[in-house]
Amino acid sequence: MSVTLYSCILIEYLGTFGALGLSDHVGTGAANPLKVNEQTTIQAMSSVLGSYEFLMHPGDIGYADYWLKEEIQNYLPNTTIANGYKVYESILNAFFDEVAPISSVKAYMVGPGNHEANCDNGGTTDKARNITYTAAICSPGQVC
Repeated sequence: MSVTLYSCILIEYLGTFGALGLSDHVGTGAANPLKVNEQTTIQAMSSVLGSYEFLMHPGDIGYADYWLKEEIQNYLPNTTIANGYKVYESILNAFFDEVAPISSVKAYMVGPGNHEANCDNGGTTDKARNITYTAAICSPGQVC
């Protein structure tokens, strides 16, 4: 009997980078922007593709549900609550485009996390406008 060992990367907190995601700047009240020339997790995983056989991603796919908080923080200034479902889908599409160079050559196993629950990030309050958003703003496909 022989045993084959495989190396795997188990990754959590994997968001997208760019206009709809992580950046070197953040919105009002947010923290921890990427430092200039700092590598994203996806870039780091791409640079060591030969060192693992598959990727396990236990949820929180692209943090698409965070769009509402980013809109409130003025990080996504061109969005509206009414078009939130389009932003949610755009973030997911951007994430999958970004991870495609890895997922096209390595097995990529994904499970649902708490950020796939509803489009409203579990309930969000805009304190400046005294508005609390619930899953009622989500389109039917973005509600558990």
